[in-house]
Amino acid sequence: MRKYYRNHLFCSIGSFLLVWISFHNPIADAASVEETSPPIQRGLISIESDGIDRELFREVFSYYGAKPPKSKDGGKLKSAYGTTWSVYVPEGYQKDEPYGVVVYINSSDSGEIPHQWIPIFDRHNLIWIGPNHAGNRVYPKINTLWRHALALESLTQIKERYHIDDDRIYVSGRSGGGRIASYVAIINSNLFSGGYYIVGCNPFKPIEIAAEVFMPGFKKEPTGSQLFRARQDRYVMLTGSEDFNREEMRAVYDFYIEENFRHVTFLDVPGMGHDQPPVDWFEKGIIALDKPLKVKTQKVFNQAVIMEKHNQFGKALAGFETATQCRVCSDDFIKLAEKKVALLREEYAKTVSAIELAIDSNDKSRAKSLMNKYKKNWKSVAEEDIKRLTARLAK
Repeated sequence: MRKYYRNHLFCSIGSFLLVWISFHNPIADAASVEETSPPIQRGLISIESDGIDRELFREVFSYYGAKPPKSKDGGKLKSAYGTTWSVYVPEGYQKDEPYGVVVYINSSDSGEIPHQWIPIFDRHNLIWIGPNHAGNRVYPKINTLWRHALALESLTQIKERYHIDDDRIYVSGRSGGGRIASYVAIINSNLFSGGYYIVGCNPFKPIEIAAEVFMPGFKKEPTGSQLFRARQDRYVMLTGSEDFNREEMRAVYDFYIEENFRHVTFLDVPGMGHDQPPVDWFEKGIIALDKPLKVKTQKVFNQAVIMEKHNQFGKALAGFETATQCRVCSDDFIKLAEKKVALLREEYAKTVSAIELAIDSNDKSRAKSLMNKYKKNWKSVAEEDIKRLTARLAK
């Protein structure tokens, strides 16, 4: 009896402690939940879904003036082949650092990344996602619409699982898949940062590629807002000297230039036919897509240097901090930007400390003088400290 009572007492105390901890230690609970979250998958993996969102299909089909296919459950549209994706995630991926992504629409039914391209994705911090059963022959009557919708669903699927850099979301494809990519990149320029078209693409308006020989445009011409965004994005058109689509690719490139698209690169591989490009040439395309981001960041950095020279330390700090976030810049460049940030933050702390010392010493004249200079040099990043120090001075 005594043994039972003692055990009962220990159980009661243990229950009390568990309840007390649950009320008074929410951080521990949150941590335990975090620990049980599924591990990050890296390398070659497969994703499966129970279908594609019907609203997404409605949006795509309405653009093309078509009626979406019926869905039994009213929510998801299912493929007879199943809805799966082949994905590659570099081993270096960490959830606190956003990676770029390439949504790839193939001309065949496989969405797998070519094995020889994997090191490119490792070097450039890119994730690959390719829908399976999205080739040129899938659902002939609604082939373009289905594949366009799959490209959008691909982006949804990868964003649900990984931290994606919104400045580096590219849609790509080969041959007929490249043509689909050229639709998606323009029509959905609000979602994508650009397109990489390999041995196949279409213009968004009819164009003449030879005497009385025309390429048709999109079913419906893009809106002004779609084109405005698209003109700021980045595009690569890759073909080969022996590719039977070469003249079309060149014509679309010239058309983009005439339409004032700002960042367009044409790659012509000597001796290549209607085929998958060699590793080095494919990487040239990736570099071209990212290059404008480098140039933009360098301009921000250079402007920050000018601001620093003119004692506009707040603006300089903001510029250098932006530069540290560049995902496509060299390590040396990032280290230089980080050094600039560290020095300015140190200077900021010294400035605030000097003002507080003057206030504490009741040297209001010096404190006001330092405050005026502080406001002039740091105002853009010091709003809260300015309020706090001003309130102290007023006492």
